[in-house]
Amino acid sequence: MRVAILADSLTNQRAGVHHYTMGVVNSIEQLDSETEYIIITERKQEYIKNCKQVVIRNYNFIGYRALRMFFIIPWVIRKLKVDMVVEPTHFGPFNLPKKVKRITVIHDLTPILFPHYHPFLSQLLQRLFLKRILRKADYIVTNSKYTMDDIVKKYSFTKEKVNFIYLGYDSIFQPQENNKEVLSNYGIVNDFFLFVGTIEPRKNLKTLIRAFSLYKEETKKDIKLVIIGEIGWRSNELLKQINLHPLKDEIFILGYVPGKHLPAFYSEAQVNIMPSFYEGFGMTVLESFACGTPSIVSNISSLPEVGGDASLTFDPNDVLDLKHKMRLITEDEELLLDLRLKSLERAKCFSWGDYAHDFDKIVVKIVQ
Repeated sequence: MRVAILADSLTNQRAGVHHYTMGVVNSIEQLDSETEYIIITERKQEYIKNCKQVVIRNYNFIGYRALRMFFIIPWVIRKLKVDMVVEPTHFGPFNLPKKVKRITVIHDLTPILFPHYHPFLSQLLQRLFLKRILRKADYIVTNSKYTMDDIVKKYSFTKEKVNFIYLGYDSIFQPQENNKEVLSNYGIVNDFFLFVGTIEPRKNLKTLIRAFSLYKEETKKDIKLVIIGEIGWRSNELLKQINLHPLKDEIFILGYVPGKHLPAFYSEAQVNIMPSFYEGFGMTVLESFACGTPSIVSNISSLPEVGGDASLTFDPNDVLDLKHKMRLITEDEELLLDLRLKSLERAKCFSWGDYAHDFDKIVVKIVQ
């Protein structure tokens, strides 16, 4: 049995789907399976050793991306004679023979449920294609029960062919010591609150910054706010506000930070804060847990599901609620110690090895 994984996100982005696809590929490489997995990428990935790679270059000239997606990739898949195609970015696969099975991975439904959090073109493409893609899919995999339920509510015909598998985390995420040198290279020498994620409206950073301001005003503590992540769409207004903020010297916008440095930030943070209005999973919450650091998370979407008893929750529309939880976790040492221990235990519930095993079982079931 041959299965092709469309893995463009390994090279064309560095956000959540990139980390998801890398986690899937790395774990499948370690899997003892009779299934032959073929990785289709834009550029060869040297770290992939046990799976066959097929490189289909992507060129940045008008019309080529569509040509590649709708015609070149389907032609290559036919030549490879695969039994199934997996699309981790929930956009396709397209133009395949009926005998080729399809698994589509849905990370969240924000382009459909909350279109104002996405650029117009992204919204439009999802509205035009997603329903048809889901109908054609032989199976749909989500990262959380919450997202699975969202899909069934919106597209009832998916009920019998959708399920969730919890993600894992990279082994580099574990409690780290002697982190001062790494952090000082980024100008961080004080205690800090941490946010990790793309800077965009859905992440609700305005609420985080307001809560941080109130926290500082009330406590007078020498603690900073560190924001790590790529600059996303519609972020200019927020960045301007931070630049003019009275506490601008205490808010560190670090941009992209290499993965090898993230464990140092997670390990040293007072708490990891995920204030998003919507998340399909919340990978950074899990990474934080693996480093022994609890999280404060929004009480909506999948975040409470992932956070479990190792996190505190708040209403993402309530600045005072978030400020209260920030005070609670930094002023109650017994609570903080309890949550640190629970974070490490919670992280044990998530494994890429388990994900690969469950995913492979679905592949075998669908193809047979």
